[in-house]
Amino acid sequence: MKIILGMAALLSAACGWGGQSAQADGEGLAAMKSAPQGLQISQYFTVPATLGAKSLKNSATVLANSGSSSNLPMDGVQISTNGDKDTGGAVWSSGKTFDLNRNQRASMWVYISATDPTSMTEIGDGMAFVLQNDDAQAQDGKSYAFSGTGESLGVWGVDPHSTKQNAIASTAIQKSWAMEFDTHMNDTISLKNGLFGWDVSKDVPNYFDKGDGTGNGYGYNPVTGNQSLEGIKGQHIASGYPAADETYVAQGPESGYNSLPIMGQYYYYSQNHYGLLRDSASIPFIGNGQWHHITVDYTAPTGSGTDGTMYYKFDDKNPQTGSVQATPYEAKVSIDTSKLGVTRSDGHVYWGFTGSTGAGTETALVVFEQVPDQIEASASAEMMDTTQNKQINDNESVNANDDVQLTYRASYQDGNVNWRNILAKLQLPKDVSFSKATAQIDGEEERTISLANMSNNTLSESIGDLNATARQATVTLTGTVNNVSSKTKDTTNASQFVGDNGLASATLPAFNIEPTDLALKLDEASKDQTVNLGAATGATISGNLKLSNSALANSALTIYGAFDGSGNSVKEAATITGTGDTRAFSLKVPQDQLTATPNPHTLALFVSDGNGAMSAPTTATIRMGQVVLGDTTTPLTFTPTFLSGKTQTIKRDGDWSLNVKDSLKSDSTWQLTAQTAGMFKDGVNAPGNELNGHLVYQATPTADPQPLGAAAVPIYSGKSDGTTQTTNIADGWDDSTGILLRIDGSAVQGDYSGEIQWTLTAAP
Repeated sequence: MKIILGMAALLSAACGWGGQSAQADGEGLAAMKSAPQGLQISQYFTVPATLGAKSLKNSATVLANSGSSSNLPMDGVQISTNGDKDTGGAVWSSGKTFDLNRNQRASMWVYISATDPTSMTEIGDGMAFVLQNDDAQAQDGKSYAFSGTGESLGVWGVDPHSTKQNAIASTAIQKSWAMEFDTHMNDTISLKNGLFGWDVSKDVPNYFDKGDGTGNGYGYNPVTGNQSLEGIKGQHIASGYPAADETYVAQGPESGYNSLPIMGQYYYYSQNHYGLLRDSASIPFIGNGQWHHITVDYTAPTGSGTDGTMYYKFDDKNPQTGSVQATPYEAKVSIDTSKLGVTRSDGHVYWGFTGSTGAGTETALVVFEQVPDQIEASASAEMMDTTQNKQINDNESVNANDDVQLTYRASYQDGNVNWRNILAKLQLPKDVSFSKATAQIDGEEERTISLANMSNNTLSESIGDLNATARQATVTLTGTVNNVSSKTKDTTNASQFVGDNGLASATLPAFNIEPTDLALKLDEASKDQTVNLGAATGATISGNLKLSNSALANSALTIYGAFDGSGNSVKEAATITGTGDTRAFSLKVPQDQLTATPNPHTLALFVSDGNGAMSAPTTATIRMGQVVLGDTTTPLTFTPTFLSGKTQTIKRDGDWSLNVKDSLKSDSTWQLTAQTAGMFKDGVNAPGNELNGHLVYQATPTADPQPLGAAAVPIYSGKSDGTTQTTNIADGWDDSTGILLRIDGSAVQGDYSGEIQWTLTAAP
């Protein structure tokens, strides 16, 4: 019973999940400040305190919220630390979340130190992306799998110091597939370092990358597969099955001893590198102190088969801009899922990263973008020149002052959960002035985005969730290309759609702005003018054109006038006169286009030279001059009066308001007239109900009163000064002037009412 308890204690120590004691070094934290946008990962990964059967201290640690302040909150994982020798690190998924029976995608950024140019100490040893189903190195659904340090990278076999051939595979993480990022050439061994030959216990083999004895390791081209052997001369990426005998090539045997006086013939091993990626000039392309992007696309077996496909790309994105790079390192290899111990009914395995140091050390970091078993997402960005009705492709040109439309799309492709809480972080061209932005999710109404949210050419907007029903979000911006002093190339960084559980990026095509000297300038009087509503002549707009090509014929030039932001054009063509680099123009706007509303009208004018070049728009304002009745006292009443049997003049009851609003152009005249059909008892126009009397207009106390009847009687005349004014016509009336009521001596008692028809007329 005591022995059982002791074994349990050992097992607990081997797979302890206590907090990581490893600390980030200065290089790791500094590198995270330049890291591209990634995810927060605490919900996806476990970092065991110790690793493997030997309970090696885990050198990996999570650098929580360690990214640049310009990024959204994100984490990094530091696998190893520069200066710490013979360490091992690993992070594993929180459970078996990589399903080999479904297509999967993972993407991440990796950083590994560069060789110190001062000491020239070689870095080592690298990292590996691993899929594994090793239940012997797991407890309570959490993996602590690890093989060994140095060339093993925590996943490949560890030399067993054995006289038996092919004994190494059993020391690797079992039921696994790995893609290594190997930064250290393992190509040396000294077999004669003891009195009796090779001291196997001290001289640890370091030969995975050596192979055939001619300076070449066993590497296989990713295109031609196992048929083409290629040399390994430096840093490299390769893949294979760590627990398979065929992954290793036994070398030797060599005479040696493990523990004197035991002598024997001992083997050491080279490694077969499948899907090999390398730099042809042996330049360090992995460990160079830079961030590198990796995309891993897995295609599941079909039917009852067990062969899936893994397609991996390295350096497929630019770390500074996030843009897709056209020529990444890439390989496609087959994965026999049966080697990972899964079935067609359950294909789930652990996944994660392992890494190690040996005599050489390095700081190794991972930042995750997309993790398996969550969502697969993509994004796109495109630009349309709406003036030319042309899609803009990479490195094509647009003309200054052209209108453009930018369309960004985020797409949910597959997944087990929603793509949650997506934030669009759009990088916009600096030489485009935007006027409108909208967002729309499939099945929802389009909504307007406030451009006030834009700062330093970045527009951030919350999108919401995408899923299998609402698969796509579209953000659309419209604007105008700015004019520039010389031909300018606009290269915009990648835009990102960042959710809680996935990130997708897209980059607008780079484009060249062709500047223009074309310009349209309005005469001062045409910038802001008033035209009386209903005037027969409409409005005339005139000005000058500046041309860069003085040889252009006037017939090649076209002036466009767009009304009120609606795209409606002026019906008549402009007249262009003159020669050389300055021309005059005149454009008539017909009266039937000058409606009462909106008021004022705006007319955006620009000139095109027929070759695609266009001037910046210049806006003319046309105000519609009118004279209208404003606030008026209603009803207009007269004081109650006792009949005397004589003719009487009855004054108004209180002060009347009779306002006229005048916005006619300067020096226009207008007139107010009044007429009436009479006043009737109880307001009923019927025989016998007429009032014996009538309304009169008394201009002055001594003027002859003018009876109001069917004929219009002038009440007031005015003249505009070009500003908008309101005149109360009744303001100067007293008890003896203005509109009064005169009744005859035969008038009959009663309540009388009627209507006055006021008419305003304006001279053209």
